[in-house]
Order: sequence, then structure tokens, then C-alpha cells
Amino acid sequence: DKSLIDIVDKKIRSRTAFSDQGEAELKRLYAYVVETSKLAAAVTMNWDPDEAETLLERKRAYKRMVGESSQRHLQRLRQGDPLSLKTSSFHLDIIGDFQRVNSLLAGIAYSVLGHHADDDQHETSEVQAGQPVARRGGAA
Repeated sequence: DKSLIDIVDKKIRSRTAFSDQGEAELKRLYAYVVETSKLAAAVTMNWDPDEAETLLERKRAYKRMVGESSQRHLQRLRQGDPLSLKTSSFHLDIIGDFQRVNSLLAGIAYSVLGHHADDDQHETSEVQAGQPVARRGGAA
């Protein structure tokens, strides 16, 4: 399995350029992953289920963006765009790696939401047992 660094290194050694459209798409997808990483950091620091939900929404949106980008790339290939033809495997490999990173970042949200689901379930069983429930603020 090639890493993103291997892909970029091979792309540089090939001395080929992406089409203007392909490069713009990669930059847009990269910027989205960077913003997702910032949100993932906030989710990690705050352990906030609302932010975690937003992180999962970004994962779903990114998946749609990747599908649309891949369709545009295939359209450029069908039209015979010479730069797209030369860089197709690089383009698709980079998109795949960006998507993998974005999915890993979103995995943080599952931990947060699972943690909160466990808290809710634990609180429910304590209430049913007649025990006071300690809240995050420290009061029962």
C-alpha cells in the first residue's frame, strides 16, 4: 500500500502537472480535510457530542465531494484531457488517501458519541436502581 508521500514523490519525479481543474479539486479536498482536522482536534479537547455530530456530518459531506470529484475526473478522461490522462492514477490515489485521513479523523466522533451513549445508559441504570446520578458539574 503506497503512502501519500510515495504518491507525491512519484508524481514529482514524473514531472507531470495536473490539469487546472484537477489541481483545483485536489486543493479544495485538501483544504476540507485540514478544516476537518481542526474540528477533530476541538472534539478531542472538548469531548462535545454536538461537535462530534458535526464531525460525522463532515465525513458524509466529504464522501459526496469525493464522488463528485471522481465523476468530474472521469469526465475529463472521457474528453481526452491529456494532463488528466497522464496524472489519473496520482489524482485518484491522492483523493483516496485524503478520504482515508478524513475517515480516521471522523473516527474520533464515534468515540465521543459512544462514550456519551455509555454515560446515558449508565445513568439510566443508576436511576432505575434508585442511586443518585453524578453530573459533570459535580452535583447529583
